Amino acid sequence: MKINTRFYVPQWNTSLEDWDVMNQKATALLLNIYKTAPSFASYYTLFRQYPDKEQLYSSLEKDVNAVLPFAFLAHSDFLFYNTYFQRDLLEIIFKHKEKLSSRTCKMIQTAFLNRMEYSEQKLDKNFRERLFSEFEALVPVDLNRMKKSGLFNEDPVRSFVNHCMQTQIKPENELATFDFKLAPNEPFLKTVHTEYTLQQLRQIDFRKEHPLAKELVHKNAFHWSYQKDELLGHEIIRTILTKVTSVEIDKSWVQMILSFASDPRTSKNSRSYIKWWSKIKPKLIDTFLKILSHGEILLFLNALSGFANKKKQHHASNV
Repeated sequence: MKINTRFYVPQWNTSLEDWDVMNQKATALLLNIYKTAPSFASYYTLFRQYPDKEQLYSSLEKDVNAVLPFAFLAHSDFLFYNTYFQRDLLEIIFKHKEKLSSRTCKMIQTAFLNRMEYSEQKLDKNFRERLFSEFEALVPVDLNRMKKSGLFNEDPVRSFVNHCMQTQIKPENELATFDFKLAPNEPFLKTVHTEYTLQQLRQIDFRKEHPLAKELVHKNAFHWSYQKDELLGHEIIRTILTKVTSVEIDKSWVQMILSFASDPRTSKNSRSYIKWWSKIKPKLIDTFLKILSHGEILLFLNALSGFANKKKQHHASNV
């Protein structure tokens, strides 16, 4: 079954939650289209009930029409992917490759890219590459460039981010060269952007203004999930305050921290302090307090200087 509908992939929004909503709507829309085909609807209903692997394998072995419902569920349902997306099952799908549509093949590949670091079903480096080479006739990709990008490595997130940093290409733009457009809320790209952001921060001179500060505010990056019960904002604060060696820091970074985490001089019982500053080491909080005090002294001196100048001008005009 072939569908020629094209879906527009928007640019980054201010919140990953917005992407979750859009993704759910797009998935529901596509499912309604696919379910108009009786063969899809039948296998989708069967697979949605999580049959035993032998039954699912048998369906895929006997009927190529079972591959698209499998690909759709692997792409849209993490639990389904984690349960069935395995090497021996993919070997069965490879046998049907000449009968598959390019959309089905790409859905399988995209499902893998989105989930590869978060599934119990790990594919080794060689098989990762094979997942793209087997479908190359239907989904042409530059395999050599994909290899160089680090996507097939044992640690694809770190390898891919290092590649993007070295080539100075944003992760989503590099993926676009392979014609893969992953939504920012998907696990792989979300983790890549987190690591990419932190690597950028480690290389920045915080004494100077940098567009990343506004970008992090625009993307609401402070509220991205990070590790366990922490948000990315906690690590951003730590990264900045660990790296600065003096109170000389551009106001854009100070304003960014204040806009999300508020002033740490507020009550320790306040919601903002508990959410943000309670997870930051006292030494780093002290560093930020010194920065704030320095900024306030400068503001006071500037105000005092302005007042003195005005008084001087007024006195001169009366002479």
